[in-house]
Amino acid sequence: MDSEEALDRPGHTRTRRSRTHTRTHPHRYRPRTGRHFEPQPARSDVGAARRPRRSDPQRSRALCRTRRSPLDHTAGNDRTDLVFRHAGSHVIHRKGARKHLDSRTRRRRSPRRSVKGRTMELPRVAVRGHAIRRRRAHRSAAQRHIRQDTDSRETRTQRDARHCRPRAFADRPGHRKHSLRRRRAVGAALRFPRSAGSLGPRPPGPHWVRLRSPRRTHPTGNGERGDCQSGPRRADAAVPTCRRRTRPMILHSLTLTNFRGVTHRTVQFADTGVTIVEGPNEVGKSSLAEALDLVLGELDSSTKRALRAVKPHHRDVSPEVEAQITSGTYRFTIRKRWFHGAKTELTVHTPRAEQLTGRAAHDRMTEILTETHDWNLWEALRINQRAPLREADFTTARGLAHALDQAASGSSDHDNSQLEESLYDSSRKEMLRYFTEKKAVPAGDYKQAVDVLKQAEATERQVADVIDDIRIDTERAAEVECQLHDLRTQQAERNTLAQELHTQQTKVDRAQREVDALGMHVDTASIEAQATQAALASREKLISDLDERAQHLSELATDREALAARHDTALTTATNARTAREAADRAVNAAEEQERRAAAAKDHAVDVDALDGLTRHAQQIRETQAIAQECAVWLDGCQLTKSMMSKLRKAHDELTQAAAAANAAAARLTLTAIADTQVDIDDQRRDLGRGEEHTHVLTGDTDITVANQLRLRLTPGLGEREGAEILRAARDNWNRLRREAGVETIADAEDLNGQRQAREAQAKSAKKTLNSLYSFRSADDTEDEITRVRARIKRYTDTSNEPGHPCDLNEARRQHEHVVAAVKNAKHRARLAQTRLAKCEKDLAALRAEQTALDSRITTFNEEINAAQGRLAHDRSVEDDHALRKRADEARDNLADFKQQHRRAIAELDQLGGPQLAARLDAIKSAIESLDKEIKELDAEGHEIRGRLSDPRVRGLAERLADAQREHAEARAHHDTQRRRAHAAKLLFDTLHSARERAHEHYRTPFRARIEDLGRVLFGNDFAVDLDTDLAITTRTLNGITVPYTSLSGGTQEQLCVLTRLACATLVDPSAGVPALFDDTLGHSDPERLDLLAAVMSTAAAKCQVILFTCMPTRFRGIRGAHRVRLQAPTPEHPETPESRPLQTIDRNRPHTDDSPEQRIIECLRTAAGPLARQDILDHTGLTSAQWQTAIAVLKQDGRVLVTGKKRGTRYSLPPTSEDA
Repeated sequence: MDSEEALDRPGHTRTRRSRTHTRTHPHRYRPRTGRHFEPQPARSDVGAARRPRRSDPQRSRALCRTRRSPLDHTAGNDRTDLVFRHAGSHVIHRKGARKHLDSRTRRRRSPRRSVKGRTMELPRVAVRGHAIRRRRAHRSAAQRHIRQDTDSRETRTQRDARHCRPRAFADRPGHRKHSLRRRRAVGAALRFPRSAGSLGPRPPGPHWVRLRSPRRTHPTGNGERGDCQSGPRRADAAVPTCRRRTRPMILHSLTLTNFRGVTHRTVQFADTGVTIVEGPNEVGKSSLAEALDLVLGELDSSTKRALRAVKPHHRDVSPEVEAQITSGTYRFTIRKRWFHGAKTELTVHTPRAEQLTGRAAHDRMTEILTETHDWNLWEALRINQRAPLREADFTTARGLAHALDQAASGSSDHDNSQLEESLYDSSRKEMLRYFTEKKAVPAGDYKQAVDVLKQAEATERQVADVIDDIRIDTERAAEVECQLHDLRTQQAERNTLAQELHTQQTKVDRAQREVDALGMHVDTASIEAQATQAALASREKLISDLDERAQHLSELATDREALAARHDTALTTATNARTAREAADRAVNAAEEQERRAAAAKDHAVDVDALDGLTRHAQQIRETQAIAQECAVWLDGCQLTKSMMSKLRKAHDELTQAAAAANAAAARLTLTAIADTQVDIDDQRRDLGRGEEHTHVLTGDTDITVANQLRLRLTPGLGEREGAEILRAARDNWNRLRREAGVETIADAEDLNGQRQAREAQAKSAKKTLNSLYSFRSADDTEDEITRVRARIKRYTDTSNEPGHPCDLNEARRQHEHVVAAVKNAKHRARLAQTRLAKCEKDLAALRAEQTALDSRITTFNEEINAAQGRLAHDRSVEDDHALRKRADEARDNLADFKQQHRRAIAELDQLGGPQLAARLDAIKSAIESLDKEIKELDAEGHEIRGRLSDPRVRGLAERLADAQREHAEARAHHDTQRRRAHAAKLLFDTLHSARERAHEHYRTPFRARIEDLGRVLFGNDFAVDLDTDLAITTRTLNGITVPYTSLSGGTQEQLCVLTRLACATLVDPSAGVPALFDDTLGHSDPERLDLLAAVMSTAAAKCQVILFTCMPTRFRGIRGAHRVRLQAPTPEHPETPESRPLQTIDRNRPHTDDSPEQRIIECLRTAAGPLARQDILDHTGLTSAQWQTAIAVLKQDGRVLVTGKKRGTRYSLPPTSEDA
């Protein structure tokens, strides 16, 4: 059952005091030590509630921490709702502060010495807000008075705040400033107006706000509760002060000693820009980042798994890390050693020199970093090689939040953004004290209160149930005693009655024995009488049976004579029927012979008719085949096809059009004869009479000869030539096609095409006819069938002896049908004759069987009569009929006498009441047994109840019930208190969360703009992204296509992760930045993207410190101005030196004495400080891969180069000389 529903019980009413629900109970409870409470009468007067009880001054004040007030950061913000606990009751104040407060005891250590458990006593404070809603009419006058009194609010607040000074420290020097600062903070928190930068609108109604004790937070983020120490507040304290600000952090150097496989190494980092730490696998790049985390976060006394993992396995030494860091105005060097000889040394260089050791050094470093460093931003800007690739969480980075807030609103109130984040975190932590994060179900103190309430209810119910059981047992014990008394009385009465019935039963038994003896005599006499009567009846029956059989035998003899006469008549009828059947069989055979000859004549007529049809079919096939063959021969010889005809028509049309165009465009020559003359035009002579004209179109070069005396050559122009060429081409095409088709003119072609179409139609018709004929029978099948039919006709003609057989098919069919009908009639008459014969034979067989059965019965009767006569003669020889009748009469008389005596004895037994007496005696015995059993059960039950009532554990149940009811009431009151606090904390968190979500909506715009500015360098000008409420990329838009982030390739996701971190690093104020650490990233990016990313990093690194760890130096070769640190793997020949020496710069312009690749490699290795990798040698010698492979093979074969390591860890060096040895 839900805790809310469990509280809705009689006696507990609900009063709505604000938007958060509270409850008014019959009693108000004051908390005491442990989980127990004492009831206290409820007080409706707030003023009375504020007055402490004189008898218990320790409980009249709320408990609060002696540290600076958690409200001193709220200056300039809205009012705050404060809840101070006073003897279990609460006073609600106006909300609006940016941090939850905890009403539990807060302890701190004195600045001079650590004192555990030191607390301050704070009286309750009642403050009224500006916009408190009008309460209902049933509120008390004191509450209405507080609501109306607005003029004296500040005076009362300041007066109550002065009581915040702890009495224990009141007279000590050095503590006055803490109490004064606390009083000022409380007064300022209750006076400040609502600012424009506060988180969201003020929620209506008062709420509960708890003062929560802080947790010790590890710099790495692992929070553990611990005692507060003097000095600056930690990063996750309840509320930061307004004077604390994050400052930039710079990593200058890092030294590892005996750390994993690193014996000793020091790495220097550039203060600004990009530092690239290069080296092969297992050289210790990732160990640098891990060592930085350990030196900043772990105590030297820690033995965690992470520390045990970095301890060298091959040597018994202790890992040691030294780091030089600048954070804010501090520059310090921290050195830690774990396990054997554990130590911690801190040297602060600026602004004031300090040197500390041990735990004090660790705590001082933690204080410096907490004061000047943003740990959330530090975690967000890192990419760890061992962690899965994911987007950074920027929601908790205060530096980024301040930068985005400034970019979105133009404000630079860094303190307010810190306070907002701190207030949100505190409200979330407060809410999580009472509810789970995902499903918001009760947890922590709230769940414990619900469980305690349920346990108290269960305990109360259990005690009440026990008391109810005792009451029921007492009542039941009285009932058992009454029932036992009644049962024992009934038992005595039934025992007396049972004795009387037993005496009567003795008499009944004696009479019953006499009845049984007479009954036996009756049975014996009855058996004897029945035997004599049966013998007499048997003899009389035997005599009568003999008379009946003799009479029946004479009747059977008469029937035998009549049956013999009927048999003779039936034999004659059967003979006549057999003769008629034989005549009918002969008639059927004759008719069947006639039917066979008629069928043969019909088949002959059918063959004659079929031979005529087959002959016509064969003739039609031959004629159609001849037509089809003729058409095929003609079409094979015809050169004019359908396509050819189409080409001829097209060529003729083109020729006509070309001639028309040429005639229209060509010049015309008109010759007029003055006298009779001869003219040759292109070797064609024409005779012209006087006055005759001749017109010639000039389509080409034309030669004209006049009377063999004058020759003219006419040449047309360019346009006429083109027309002539088109005309000539069209004419040539026409002539070629005409010759191919074998025609002279287009009319001849049309005629020939018509003939071709007619032939094709005729051939198609013939083919269709042949297909139709072949579908019935092919030509070969037809000829074969004709041969077979002729053979059958000849065979019939040769074998037939009847000259007058019909040749007409119809006549043959009629004759055949007539003969078939005659055969049918003959067969019908034969079947009738056979039926009559079968009936006659059946009747004859039946008469014969009947005659046989009658003879058998006569024989049987004769035998039975003879046997009965013999048996009767034997019986009479033993005892004649008269003696037998006399003995039967005597037996009948004796039986009658015994039956009369038996009836008199039964009448006497009935007078004594035998059956009823036995039933009553059985019932009395059953009742007595049932009473005995019930008495035993009640005795056992009474003994058990008396045992339970005499149990010492049932004593004091009334006191236990009172205690259970009191604990139930206390648990209910505590539950109500926790529920109100939980609901107030949840309402505050929900309000702040909504305001934070609205603020994040404004944050996304500048952050997205910075990501898109950097991304356009990498992806192009149309690059765009979309962010969610956690400032994580959800989609990417490129070339107008939007793709979800999870659907992008691994390389693109990796690039976007780097872009978001660089965008964050560039947005954060340089004075609040932290180094960005990328451990072996961009392993899935192509070379083009790597070059563009190098340009982006070069631009972004100008504002922050970026440290890259990589095993592939070529990935970041394009970063301008990068500081490179190259790490070398230790080798047996070249052990690791205390300090990793960078590669000496080789002068590329220095002339080589020998330009061979082998000599270049030797000189490069000679000038280097240690073994080199292949890429390093190629970079400094300028050799190609082909030259390298040839040269290194020669050098290895000659032994002039020493090779160590494998794969990416391969290193090349010169072999040691005798001088080195």
